[in-house]
Amino acid sequence: MDIECFDEREDSVIDSLEPNLPNKLITSLELDLESGIRIVNCNEEFGKLLSVDKCGGSRITDLPPALVGEILQCLDAKELGIVSCVSPLFQRLASEHQGWEKFYFERWGVPPGISKSSWKDLIYSGSWDMTLRIWDRYSLKCINVLKHNDWVWSLVPRDSTVATTAGVDVYVWDIDTGNLLTAIQNAHVGNTCSLARSHTGNLLFTGGEDGTIHMFEISEKFNVSKVATWSPHTGAVHSLAFEFPWLISASSDGKLSLIDIRRLLKSNRRSKS
Repeated sequence: MDIECFDEREDSVIDSLEPNLPNKLITSLELDLESGIRIVNCNEEFGKLLSVDKCGGSRITDLPPALVGEILQCLDAKELGIVSCVSPLFQRLASEHQGWEKFYFERWGVPPGISKSSWKDLIYSGSWDMTLRIWDRYSLKCINVLKHNDWVWSLVPRDSTVATTAGVDVYVWDIDTGNLLTAIQNAHVGNTCSLARSHTGNLLFTGGEDGTIHMFEISEKFNVSKVATWSPHTGAVHSLAFEFPWLISASSDGKLSLIDIRRLLKSNRRSKS
């Protein structure tokens, strides 16, 4: 479907939505910051097309996606960017129609009404500059910088949180706010080199320069308790990976270790009960 864009004034009227519609089925877009864009001032025939008795107050989101696409193509980048009430519409269209995700998000970035990004749309980087940087995958712009007191060695995001290691310490951050939720001081003797987390994020594994591996449990209130320690290596643990029930580690001693945590979890639950 070929779409032609026109530059219109803010008070202009879009009067040609579909080639097959009768001429002069005039409608205009009214911006309502609370309830979204509404279609107003359209005639009775167009009201029947929308399957409503009275056209005033019909939502633009009630229209077929293809028709919505033609309407929004007539708006320029500035209009789309400043209208935060467009956000719910784009959230739906982006999830259902990948073309819109590419067309809007890559061209103009995320609309103001949308939160920074859904967590799956973020990229994380940690560096020797002692920062964790959070990037938007579509605009490739840095949207937050979380500062540490030492080199950031490793990071693992899970849902709304991201865990990092910096020097000897471990941190868990809230992605949306950038607030520090909890910290584990002096997790290892020497640098904490590697991290792994369970899919739910409540289990946290650290590998250290001292050759040990620690397992921590994080409660819903972000209280941290150490559950277990293993010493399978004689060199620094540079990599960890976890897929229940297996924890795999790689070390500078040239060895891999494979740890089954099921028995540990069972005994830990019995002790709590």
